[in-house]
Amino acid sequence: MKAKLILTIIALILMCGISFAVTTSATISAGSLSVSVTESSLSFSRTLDGNDHSADPAAAGLSITATDATGSGNGWNLTVVNDAANFIAGVNTIGNASFKFNSSGISIAMLTGQAIDGTNGPLADTIASGAFSVSKKFAHANAGYGKGKYSVTVPNTCFTLDILADTAVGSYTGPVVTVSVVSGP
Repeated sequence: MKAKLILTIIALILMCGISFAVTTSATISAGSLSVSVTESSLSFSRTLDGNDHSADPAAAGLSITATDATGSGNGWNLTVVNDAANFIAGVNTIGNASFKFNSSGISIAMLTGQAIDGTNGPLADTIASGAFSVSKKFAHANAGYGKGKYSVTVPNTCFTLDILADTAVGSYTGPVVTVSVVSGP
């Protein structure tokens, strides 16, 4: 009798279609806007030959990772600046204005996140060769773009040091170069 009652209850439950609702939720927290540079130095080398020259660094350039994990969609800018110091070797100097930056050949590739948009970025900006003791924007993502992680390659030819024919020989210590990422298009 008990078994018959249990079977009847199960049959009623199955016929009535009793269901249970389960709610779901997700909490997403903002990360940071950040930049990292793999290289720690740029080294120039040139043998004097009686002529003025522009020298490129011996290294491959800069390998930069720009990450926008803020979730804000504000966009971002990459900037480069040097601290305006001269290149110094004892009493000899090479003026800071001889240290130049241009954006020729900079490439950007998506590592993870939002695909690169040909109009809104992330994109390299066009900068003619010139002194950069004042911050220069060399890459950007417009508002709504650049959400994720991107590899930015700055070839060594983007940095030059003008070596004049009358430059004194020596091992020079130069200015510090800073790469920054700031929010906004």
